[in-house]
Amino acid sequence: HPQEAGRVACTHSQFRQWWRGDSLQALLGRAAVSAIIICISPEYALVATDTLVVRLPDFRPDGFTEKARLWAEAKIIVAGTGLAGFSDFWLDWLVNSGQGPMDIEALDMFAPAALLEMYRGSEQETTVYHVGIGADGLMKGYRYSSTESFASRPIPYGQAVKPSAGAEPNPSRPRDIKQI
Repeated sequence: HPQEAGRVACTHSQFRQWWRGDSLQALLGRAAVSAIIICISPEYALVATDTLVVRLPDFRPDGFTEKARLWAEAKIIVAGTGLAGFSDFWLDWLVNSGQGPMDIEALDMFAPAALLEMYRGSEQETTVYHVGIGADGLMKGYRYSSTESFASRPIPYGQAVKPSAGAEPNPSRPRDIKQI
């Protein structure tokens, strides 16, 4: 790969070849990552994830990983759930591709097609999240899910959670601190 100012120039297809490497796919294709909470407003954003990686198909604990990373030059957080390592390799490609830092709206313009190309041939579901500062100076977020062919979905202001909450409360457990 040619070097340009300390960065590796790399096309989508070159990344896809690298991502599809037998040993990498064998390692990452058997693991899953699970939970994320995103709280976003025009002035700030908070991204929280768990760090557990589980091995499929039995969901046995298999290690720990970062699931949200900062692209400091672009002022964007890249996070992911599902296929372990996919969002990490996506961010590595962004940083090293020669694209250079961009605002979140510019990234949103080409992310769906690039993510779909990089994912092609994978079977495990994955979702990538971008949270960062827009050209207008306001926080914005976008979600790209393999189940929707990585179509861009804006994350509305407020709180987003995956997996979604909604389990029925367990009446045998206390509902407030006073009962404990």
